[in-house]
Amino acid sequence: MRPSIPRAVPTPASEDRPEQEDRARLRPNRRFVLSATALVATLLPGLGWAQGTQILRSTGRSVERAVRRQVGKALRPRLTVSNGYADPPGAIAISRQSTHLAVVSGGGDVRFFDLRSGLQTGRLAPVGQIVQLALGPTGTPILARHADGTIAIADGPGGPFRTLDGNATEGEAVTAVAVHGEEAFLGLGSGGATVLSLPEAQTVRRYPAAGGAVTALAPWSPADQGPMAGHADGSVRQLEPSGSARAVAAGRDGGGITSLALIDSKRLALGMADGTLKVIDPRDGDERDSERAYRSAITTVLPLSKRILAAAGDGGVGLFKRSGRRTETIFEPGAGPIGGMALGGTGLEFRAAISGPQGAIHILAKDDEDPLVALHLTRSGWGAVDRRGRFDGDDTAFENLAWSAEGLRLPIGGFAAGYFEPGLLAKHLNSLTVFLAAAPEPVTEGIPAPPQVRIDPLETPSRAGGEAVFAITASGNLPEGDVAFRVYHNGKRLDPSAVRDVEDSGERIAARVVLPASPGENRVAATIPGPGGIEGPAAETLFNTGGGGPRGALRMTAVGINDYRGRPLRLNYAVADARGVTSLFTKRARGLFDDIDAELVLDGDARRDGVLKAFAELTRASQDDTVVLFLSGHARTVGDTWYFLPQELSDLADDREVREIGISEEALAAALVALPARRVLLIVDTCQAGSIIGRFEGFGQRRALQSLGESTGVAIIAATRADQLAPEYAALGHGLLSYTLLEGLQREGGQLKADTEPHDGRLTVGELRRFVEARAPEIAGELDARFAEILAGRGGYTASISVTPVGVLLGRDFEIMA
Repeated sequence: MRPSIPRAVPTPASEDRPEQEDRARLRPNRRFVLSATALVATLLPGLGWAQGTQILRSTGRSVERAVRRQVGKALRPRLTVSNGYADPPGAIAISRQSTHLAVVSGGGDVRFFDLRSGLQTGRLAPVGQIVQLALGPTGTPILARHADGTIAIADGPGGPFRTLDGNATEGEAVTAVAVHGEEAFLGLGSGGATVLSLPEAQTVRRYPAAGGAVTALAPWSPADQGPMAGHADGSVRQLEPSGSARAVAAGRDGGGITSLALIDSKRLALGMADGTLKVIDPRDGDERDSERAYRSAITTVLPLSKRILAAAGDGGVGLFKRSGRRTETIFEPGAGPIGGMALGGTGLEFRAAISGPQGAIHILAKDDEDPLVALHLTRSGWGAVDRRGRFDGDDTAFENLAWSAEGLRLPIGGFAAGYFEPGLLAKHLNSLTVFLAAAPEPVTEGIPAPPQVRIDPLETPSRAGGEAVFAITASGNLPEGDVAFRVYHNGKRLDPSAVRDVEDSGERIAARVVLPASPGENRVAATIPGPGGIEGPAAETLFNTGGGGPRGALRMTAVGINDYRGRPLRLNYAVADARGVTSLFTKRARGLFDDIDAELVLDGDARRDGVLKAFAELTRASQDDTVVLFLSGHARTVGDTWYFLPQELSDLADDREVREIGISEEALAAALVALPARRVLLIVDTCQAGSIIGRFEGFGQRRALQSLGESTGVAIIAATRADQLAPEYAALGHGLLSYTLLEGLQREGGQLKADTEPHDGRLTVGELRRFVEARAPEIAGELDARFAEILAGRGGYTASISVTPVGVLLGRDFEIMA
């Protein structure tokens, strides 16, 4: 019997649920330590005589750190989730083409994910207790069946849900839902069924009652034949397109059908109320096999390639042969209740999503009994972690998800260098194997503990502008080679010149930090990466200068490039985006700043030298100022590096030219870190011509910008668009991200539309980011529907796959306008 917790999948312990204590111990490998020490004693004297004492010291530090790194590999953490729900996730659904996923969270709301980008794109408030979800063929509409037998429908991830008129079901309770082709079938408590057209949700036909309540529905493939309906008396019917119902099987033992799934044209799997799994022939109802699989009702069955996946009411999940005989146990009942299962994937690479056990949603491959990736929903957001420890999520995941052992809690964001994988859900659910993160080894198999960092105040002035001095030290598992502290003042990373007098003894790194104090609260934090780039929690200290200070100025630079040297690369809306965003930002910010200085860098002025010069001029800002940098044009990821591409670019597909002309993420990071201003917002609205560049470019940009946000402490709002494949942008006159920004900065009832959390007349960067992340997918969906015929003629492109915006706000939030 396999253990109840899959070996390879990170197992979460929610801090809102009783956490199972981790028993891992950090034990030195004594044999290795003694051997390494003997090696050092043997080799170092010879090295010292031959190469001098400086090399001896350097080599000694290198070996000492190597020893510590091996010792650290005994740290075997487990995943913990904070800010989670006491209840596990519930009902789940995947669209027919595996483009979207919807799931009921432990809090009862519905989360909506675009599986092409791997991002959450909507969050819908419930209208009641949802027990089943179904999605239209393209992901919408979203149908929710409630415990009271009513049906609610949402047209998209922006909602809201609306309750279906009772006339559609003649007042009867709906007991099962399935989407079949372009229609939604509603099974009724009387044993009849109603069919709705999608997306209109109009009644198109009804089926008469028979066999007791319809307790399960399963689509038939191909779609020109109607779905199968299972009844409370154990009978099975096929609901044919003509409006008639063909009897397939009469009632049988087992207490009634609770679930069913078509395995192939000759096999229909039936889950029974008594826990029996039956396999019958859907053509004549002959029973092929039967096994008492569980002690309680089988709630869900799915066809997973050549096997059957079945879940029971007591929480068990198992794989069975087509004959119905069990082959593997995925989850024992102790893993938690099963909220639902859904089938996804394309071609023969099927994936199953299992909702509920261990408080997460697990993605399972067709030939693998261990789940590939787990999706965790928290009150504030979401995060996904695969069995190697690669992860994705919104910015809340970087703190809510953590690896914990021996009382040490390591937020998952500290693992970004080797394990952050944008689009993780998309890649695992659609069997895409191009991973950007190295993930050198599974986290659960052992990692070195990161260095311990300490920060001590030496001088803290009482007035703003005075010089503050701190001592910082790092010890423990220090990496080889040059190591640099990252020091942040009120969330913004300080220029490296602020870190002085660095001393590295091999066992300990020490330095001084000197910075000018800001008015009011001053929070200073320091981190340093350990082996594998893993960072532990930052060391922090706080002091206060008291009183207020100057409001500072708004310094804004906007770069917009339509007229690229290469004619096929020319864009339509980048210049309009730069002009429009600059105009509205400066207009709306006048009540918040003492001065406003805005510069536009457009087309011919936006050559490489011109863009870099504009970056350099921003360094004249003081620490009291706020800087906004807006970039609109082409971008590309080559290898592991993302580039913003100036006007002289002629060939987007030429890697060499992109590297030579492009402004790399490293150069952009250096420019941002060099800014004295402590409040910096970077907005990136870039285009990657979809006909030239592969789909993984968008994932590469997300990874680069997340790293940029972490390394600089600046706030980032970004989106990638495929401008040349998006004729619908003409209806907006802007790129989607810029249009959404402009909408959020419009006044509605005297208040900015994006000023929502709280609605207090002052807009913060965090509020603007949340507005854009929520609103942009809604606009994209509206455009998709409006231009569906045009988009289908251009390869089926849909706006939402490439323009789902992402935000990075790991430092302090700040006001941007009033």
